[in-house]
This record gives sequence, C-alpha cells and structure tokens, in this order.
Amino acid sequence: MKIFYDNQVFSQKYGGVSKYFAELIKAIGRFDVEIVFSKTLSENAYLPDKFKTSVGFFSNIKFKGKRSLLNFVNNQFSKGILRKGGYDIFHPTYYSPYFLSKNIRKPIVITVFDMIHELFPAYFSSFDKTVEYKNKVLRRADKIIAISESTKKDLCRLTNIRPEKISVIYLAGSLSEIFSKKITVPNRYLLFVGQRKGYKNFTFFIQSISPLLKEKKISILCAGGGNFSVDERKIISDLGIQDYVFQREVNSGELKYCYQKATAFVFPSLYEGFGIPVLEAFSCGCPVILSNSSSFPEVAGDAGIYFEPQNKESIFEAISTILNENFDKEYFINKGYAISNSFTWDKTARQTLEIYKKLT
Repeated sequence: MKIFYDNQVFSQKYGGVSKYFAELIKAIGRFDVEIVFSKTLSENAYLPDKFKTSVGFFSNIKFKGKRSLLNFVNNQFSKGILRKGGYDIFHPTYYSPYFLSKNIRKPIVITVFDMIHELFPAYFSSFDKTVEYKNKVLRRADKIIAISESTKKDLCRLTNIRPEKISVIYLAGSLSEIFSKKITVPNRYLLFVGQRKGYKNFTFFIQSISPLLKEKKISILCAGGGNFSVDERKIISDLGIQDYVFQREVNSGELKYCYQKATAFVFPSLYEGFGIPVLEAFSCGCPVILSNSSSFPEVAGDAGIYFEPQNKESIFEAISTILNENFDKEYFINKGYAISNSFTWDKTARQTLEIYKKLT
C-alpha cells in the first residue's frame, strides 16, 4: 500500500500538527507501507532530513511572507504527485484545498486536530481562512480522524458531519527516545511550554498566581513560544514578578531536561484538541497541573491536577496544592508514567493503517 502525505504542514518549524505527522510517517513506515512524499522545502524540527529537498530553507532568517512562500512552492511539488498518481491513499497534512480541483479518484483521509478557530474566532485574523478551507476538505474526505473524543464531539456539533464518518485515534508523546540535554534552569520552577497568546491563557494564569511566586520563591520557565512581547513584559513588570518569569528557546533534548527538573508542568489553555505536552511531561516524571476543559481530562485522566482555567481562585488553589509540603508527588509521577505508557505512536500508526486498509 502506498500512502501519499503532502508537505503543507511542514512549512512550520515547530508545532503539534507537524510533530504528529512526522511521528506518524516514521511509525507507519515500519509496517508494510510505502511512504510517498513530494519534494519539500522545510526547516521543520521533526521531519526526517531524507524527506527534505532543502534542509534549513532560509534557516534562522525571518521575513514577511516566508511561510506563504514555502506553502506555495511545496504545493507545486505536491500537485506533481497528484497528477502522476502512483499512490493508494492521500492523507493531506492540513486543510489547504489546493488539491480539490484535481479530480482525485483515490480515497482521502483528513485529520482534525481541534475546533479552536470555530470556537474562538476572536483570537484570529478576519482574513484567516482556516474554517472555510477546513469545511471544504472535510466534505470531500472519505474518512476523518479526530485526535480525541472531545474533538469529535465538537466537530459533529459544529459541522453536522455524521459521527460514523469520524474515527478517534489518539496521539502520543515524543520525548521518550530523546536524550536529555542539560541547560541552566531556575532552582524551582513551573514549566510552561509553547505559544502563550489568546486561548493559551498565559496572561490570566500568571495574574492568578503572581502572589504565590513571590511568597514561595518559585519561578515560571516558558520553554519556546518566542521572546516575551512588549505587552507581556509590561504585565510581568506591573505584577512585580520580573525576577520570577523567564523564557528561553529549547530543542527537544533541552525540553526534556526542563520537564525533568520542573516542580510541575502547567497547561492553563482554554482548549486543546489533545495536548501532546501532557504526555511529554508524564513521560519525564513531571507532575501536571492543567485546565479541566476540552480534551484534558480525557488525556490526563486521574494523573492530572485540575483547575477552572477562567477562575483565578481555582488556579491559585491548584498551584498551592503542589507546593504544599504534604503533596504526594510520587503518587502523581507514577500515575503519569502509567498513562504515558498507554499512548504510543505504534498504536497510532496501527489504528491509522486499519483505516487506510478499509478504504482500499
């Protein structure tokens, strides 16, 4: 069986969606499957170099329109594969409808990661076409994969797509095989990973616990997500916690070290389709404190310590709990290991392969 994955998502350097496809491609390639992959200009951190035409396309150089340029060029490569055929299943890596005019006669599988654009439109530009494009490709898809029951429920409710067209296949963590790389970190800290804007709820979170940081002498380390913006720096300064909140960019090995040394990993997001960092933290023996919304209880189960993400008192109490000297850290670490071990990319690949087989 030949599976064609296009390259549209690999114009991003980091991100959960490209991590999912990179891990899926690696895992499913270990079965009796041939991966069809077009030429790709990319500096993605997860995609194996053998799939890249240019390793480090304008690496470390940022300019307006860079991602649009990558998308345009990579789409031309993918269109070439679509014209030639030579594959059995087409699994686009995101929602661009560039292929809809190609009269594709082979089955198409689409993975839906979340319904964030539909649920939180105020956080996105009025020019953002994600919702429009997603609806177009979902109508054409022969099968849809949702990455959690929460995502499937939202997808059915917001699009009226039949539930039987959608299969839930969970993701997994990606740090178990990565070597930890030591870096300088604060003495005691809560770890926040990735983007901080909008529904990620970072500002509300630090406002909720700023007195606790100073009282307990504990820091917040933000791994990734870019430098603090002018607005973020002002908020941090106004709260008087500039000596307690830090940001640094990290690679996978450094991120693993950050999890391993953290007092806890915090995930205050208002909504996530799955939340790979939850499993990353669990696999590193790091307790997890997170929102009780969307897919989080489904993924973290009874290993998570939950709070209401829009309730300052709830957040304060949850963080206070793990900082209490009577907190049973080992209990939650062991629970986390058990949950992390139950999610594997091998399982993701096997279940995805079953869907492919049913369509051919």
